[in-house]
Amino acid sequence: MTPNELMALASANPAIVGAVLAAPVVTATALQLTPALDQPRGGLAALWSAVIYAACIPGIFAAVALVYMAAFMRSNLMNLDVLAVFGPIAAMIATIGLAGRKVCIGDLPGVDRLGGLLMMLGATFMVVFLLERTRIVVLFHGSVWTLLFLCFVLFIVFKIGLGRVFGRRDPAI
Repeated sequence: MTPNELMALASANPAIVGAVLAAPVVTATALQLTPALDQPRGGLAALWSAVIYAACIPGIFAAVALVYMAAFMRSNLMNLDVLAVFGPIAAMIATIGLAGRKVCIGDLPGVDRLGGLLMMLGATFMVVFLLERTRIVVLFHGSVWTLLFLCFVLFIVFKIGLGRVFGRRDPAI
């Protein structure tokens, strides 16, 4: 299944998509009844992490698809399905906003990885966008698969480099 087929499937089933997108927001709203956590630990912190991941994974996918359609395909954004493209982004923003009221999101287990993923996607997007705009592709006589492989290698190099630059420091040192 291609991402385009997935978006078409989402557009064809708005009730299911709406329910899936509403689940993390409703769960985060229900979790507003729990006490605020300064140092999130245990099951409640894991639940908050799961809710944030459930909202951010489709939200990040939709944001990447939206930026790709706008920057590379130059699609008319007025013709896009609002629920399939903008719904996950809105659900992600709402869930993170609700979670930020009760917990320190940066202290939740695994959430820092989402920030790293966003940073890597942004860095990779900028490099690929600049390569596409400078017409280096005209000088590239390889196949599209070779170009995609080079983009993947650039992504890995950026990930390793940023991991070394912004890696966690040992608190004992």
